Amino acid sequence: MKKILIVNKSFAVGGIQTALSNMLTYLSDKYDVDLLVFYDKGPIRERIPKNVRIIRPSLLVQSLGFSFSDIRNCRNLIVVIFRMFAAIWTRIFNNKLPVNIALATQKRLKGYDVAISYHHEPGKKVVVSGFTRFVDRCVEAKKKIGWIHYDRKHDKLDDSYIITVYDKMDALVFVTEATKRSFIDKYVQFKDKCVHINNFIDYERIRRMSLEADNVYDRKPNELIMFTACRLNKEKGILRGIKAIAPLMRKYKDIKWYIGGDGNEREKIEELIKAEKLEGRVILLGLLQNPYPYMREADIFLLLSEHEAGPMVINEAKALGLPVFSTRTTAAEEMIEDGFEGFICENSEEGIRSGLEKILTERNKIEFCRTYLKSKKFDNSESMGRITELFDGE
Repeated sequence: MKKILIVNKSFAVGGIQTALSNMLTYLSDKYDVDLLVFYDKGPIRERIPKNVRIIRPSLLVQSLGFSFSDIRNCRNLIVVIFRMFAAIWTRIFNNKLPVNIALATQKRLKGYDVAISYHHEPGKKVVVSGFTRFVDRCVEAKKKIGWIHYDRKHDKLDDSYIITVYDKMDALVFVTEATKRSFIDKYVQFKDKCVHINNFIDYERIRRMSLEADNVYDRKPNELIMFTACRLNKEKGILRGIKAIAPLMRKYKDIKWYIGGDGNEREKIEELIKAEKLEGRVILLGLLQNPYPYMREADIFLLLSEHEAGPMVINEAKALGLPVFSTRTTAAEEMIEDGFEGFICENSEEGIRSGLEKILTERNKIEFCRTYLKSKKFDNSESMGRITELFDGE
């Protein structure tokens, strides 16, 4: 049985952490897996399979993942001083020196067939980084792989940083074909080492969780329910979505939009809902521990992001028979069969408004998509096959 090491950021709630826990469910039955996280706290830890060994890096490497509250509560003076230095130095210069110092304290890990940096490098002005550099410098493995979860079109990383970080990897994995292509367009020298593997989805789990509650909406007869689950930040487009939908809600009295999630734009969103007099029509549900009953009972899922690389929520919604209405992004064009699995509109406020109105005037198209989705099979066989080929191939 081949021995695999996976390096990641933390167990905090997030798309990358969820995708990793899903993947480990499948990998841990076939491979001997160790998981090293820079910061080993967070609710996702409970979802890690029991046969996956969780190992800790050195204290200074761990400290790169500390929040300010962790620093205040830390009793190790050396760690506190280093973490404060790392934050200040990174803000003024970059993270190269702090990461180098932290990695120098890490005992070299040996005996692995494959070592994976599952979290991409976020940039040289971010303290919580060094995942790929850890795999490069602190691990002995026959094959080293970098997993990349972003779209190169929208990152702010400079070219020299990208080349330096990923040049030492034997393979680079992208979560969609389109993100792989955009990366190769920019860095053609990496073409032969780039691979596309879809994020793993725990389909059995989400179907089971979707049945844990019924009648989650205060639904009136013939009412159309739209649902979104996301972080409430600028990139997810909720503010412009409300501006786009407000005129439609005044025209169509039988539609509601429920939004699950939290984030730094929540206050602005609440103010806009009041300004547009949409209380009771656009409803903020807060952070949902289980969004899947809301997906199962909704009529359509709204994904109004400015950009997306490969969000798992698209396939989660589709697996529950829920059509996805999305702005045109790299992910949407690849992951949604327009007119069959959902609908793609132009990525603007007017595009959202006109796209939704088209659906509201022809609601039978929603039911057509639901029927089509329920006829499809969703599983991880293709992703597992590609991982096996990557791990076991020469």
